[in-house]
Amino acid sequence: MAMHPTLGDLLLVLTVYFPDDLSLQRLFYTLAAILSLQAVVQLNRNQRRLPGQRPLTRHQTVTIVPLLGQNMQWGKGHLIVAGCRQCRAVYHVDHVMRPQSPLSSMRVQHLEYETQFLRVSKTENIWVERRVVQFQEAAIFRFKASWQGFADVLNRSFLQDSLHLRDEQSHKLFVEHFTRRLVVAHGLENIFTCAPDPSADNMTKALLGLIGRNQGIVPGSLDHVCIDCAHQKHYRSDNVQDPQLGRTPDDALAEVDDPGALGGGYTVQPLAAGFQAPAPAAAGVQVWVRMAVMDGKTLTHRICAIDRFREPLVNYRLGRFCHLHLENENVCGINTCGRPIAGEGAVTCNLPAHVAIHQAWKQRFGWASFQGVRRGIKKGGPWDPDSQPDQEDAEADLGHTFHARRTYCVQTIQWACGMRIGWGKCYEIESVSQALQLVNFWFPPEEAGPAFIVYDNACKLLAHIVTQNAHDLWLTTTRFVVDAWHYINHRSTDRLCQECQPDLVILERDGTGQMRASRAFNTEVGEQFNAWMDGFESQLRQMTDFNFDFFIHSVMILYKEEVEQRVEGKQRAIPNY
Repeated sequence: MAMHPTLGDLLLVLTVYFPDDLSLQRLFYTLAAILSLQAVVQLNRNQRRLPGQRPLTRHQTVTIVPLLGQNMQWGKGHLIVAGCRQCRAVYHVDHVMRPQSPLSSMRVQHLEYETQFLRVSKTENIWVERRVVQFQEAAIFRFKASWQGFADVLNRSFLQDSLHLRDEQSHKLFVEHFTRRLVVAHGLENIFTCAPDPSADNMTKALLGLIGRNQGIVPGSLDHVCIDCAHQKHYRSDNVQDPQLGRTPDDALAEVDDPGALGGGYTVQPLAAGFQAPAPAAAGVQVWVRMAVMDGKTLTHRICAIDRFREPLVNYRLGRFCHLHLENENVCGINTCGRPIAGEGAVTCNLPAHVAIHQAWKQRFGWASFQGVRRGIKKGGPWDPDSQPDQEDAEADLGHTFHARRTYCVQTIQWACGMRIGWGKCYEIESVSQALQLVNFWFPPEEAGPAFIVYDNACKLLAHIVTQNAHDLWLTTTRFVVDAWHYINHRSTDRLCQECQPDLVILERDGTGQMRASRAFNTEVGEQFNAWMDGFESQLRQMTDFNFDFFIHSVMILYKEEVEQRVEGKQRAIPNY
């Protein structure tokens, strides 16, 4: 184990390597010069590990920069930039600039993933120690803080009388940190590059081009297995033979692996071996089943006001249209009109009827925002929160384009233990066709799908699969069931709604020592995750489309790590799976 240097070590170095007649001023100057060269020496050592590489040279003079340290206080850092004359690469603390090709003058930026420092402002050359962003990460995950909120807490708690961390710098810190985390999690270290010195928005867009926009898969989640989301295959014969379940063959509902069990004209193929085999497996062969739970959450961002268009807005602060319909800002907001607007800042033409429609809309929805409520309070007018309609109610009013539309929801899927698998947006409505598209994206054919998928509208999803393709692989590998909460609203006479199946019931010993039947999986884990995501809803509503996607990717990684720690701490993992 390495020992930390002590004062005695320093005295030994001074005694051995420095003459006695050397002045104190020259002594400290010499030590400072040696320390300033440490970064270049380390870079040279790294380069010598590669055959044929020449030593690095200092690219610029040593620069003193403001540095926010792990003690949440500002200090000074000595910044050194090194260069390689052979490959023309420039080595910074947190990234490397390399030519796009050997003969090209264009450069691309490669990130350093083990850096201890991150630059949050190019113009002011402000740096932050990596441990500070761990504080930001914890604030976001534990307290649902935004990057603006983190900057405010940091400034009020630690930086009252010094340089403040601005909101855009806090955002840059978040993007720099989570870009590295996501790149490493997806195994893209040797692939990801971006433009030199990118802004937070440009770095975000560059990463989303690799890991996915509008949808995503949490890396490593498909390989997760634990006691709470998987168990060994149970068979109907096991339940019938065990009298403690109190069932007879006549009580048991038809299974999907029984041909023709769906009724109503639906037929399915026999299930593939290893998923829901109708008979016990051969001796010595263990068959495992896993359950995934899918649910939607109303997390939205703004999109173009023109119906059926999903393009992002050009101006997320005050805009209403995407780049394809930007000229509509100069056209009356009433869809059937087409006349030019009355003047700058107007949204309708000068027809009194159209002006009256807009004024009525403003009176109804003008206060349906935080800023509107504040203006109303300052004016002294009464405000009844129950009387203010939800902004989303205006989406049913498709006769105008007075405001931007919104996406419908985010569909998520997770293992029954809570491990995130993936997510995707639903733009218009949470339809079964969109749900099927997302399921096919989350579980590609080369991946083993779950034995059960829980969905609040599973009966209609199953009917949609059958009508689209009666030989779809999903019908031979997976059982679609309705979660316990939504099942109470489904018809008991509809075979597609019936969820009872031997793999959903297990025997457990209660506190009195009696064996009792209980649910094998938590089918409400999706609803529980939705409740947890409520804290992010307000900040996500104000984000651009790419910041929205990046934030969801980042939160999914944090939640995945939390579940992994919980599974390990409670020893719920399945050994030798």
